[in-house]
Amino acid sequence: MTDLSERASFNLSIAELAFALGVQHSGQLALNIVQGQFAVANDEDAERILAASGEGLLARDLLTVSVADDEYELAPVLTDAIEGMYEARRTLMCNRIVGGVAAHVAFHVSERRLVRHALRDGVVHELEPLPDVASAVEAALAFFSTGANDAKAVTPASLPRESVDEELFSGDSLSVESRLAQGQMSEETRAQLLGDLVEHAFRGSVVKVDHRPDGTSRIEHSFLLFGGSERVWLVQAENPDAASQVSFSPRGSSELGAAFTVLLERGSADWE
Repeated sequence: MTDLSERASFNLSIAELAFALGVQHSGQLALNIVQGQFAVANDEDAERILAASGEGLLARDLLTVSVADDEYELAPVLTDAIEGMYEARRTLMCNRIVGGVAAHVAFHVSERRLVRHALRDGVVHELEPLPDVASAVEAALAFFSTGANDAKAVTPASLPRESVDEELFSGDSLSVESRLAQGQMSEETRAQLLGDLVEHAFRGSVVKVDHRPDGTSRIEHSFLLFGGSERVWLVQAENPDAASQVSFSPRGSSELGAAFTVLLERGSADWE
């Protein structure tokens, strides 16, 4: 991973992100992003948007320009962030809903770089190069607010896949209880799971995507999370290839941290 003597994060608009990618790689890539995001009809309009975004990067000392050569150069730490995104061999995408408000963060992992990429308010891209996987795990746990969820363990539960729907997370105790009645679990687990589902603090998902050498991407692993008053539950299909049952397993922060570590460090076995 990149040796970072100083942690820094950057807030970029989508146009500024496109401009930075264009500086490092391809002007056409920057144009394509702007045209797709802003629905502009021609290159001239896209170039005007990119020019304005370049001025914003210059004003924040994230970009320099050589007047003699008419060439742009990104600040070194921003270069690390952009290259980490562009070269990523896998991405861990985390989504969280609290009180009906969604939040998103991704971790882009390449051979030499690791970048935290948060989307705020739907428009602000916050990029932060990270020094190592441990820093990414810490950020992922903080995102899901799991620092204090090491309560008394209860045994896992299993539900039929058709019972795991929006009604299960609706907060309606009768709907939740009727679905739990279809599952296999101890009475203690049923009581804890019912309480945590009805009063859950957050819902979330974790999706690991591997980016393959031929330019295609593939989802390699995914699971759901939700946090109750005392613990976090990890929800995933017991057999992804024939998912008739879904497991609900209580996890402490140390166990979740280990799960995140495995996903961040391990790529697809058939090409790594």
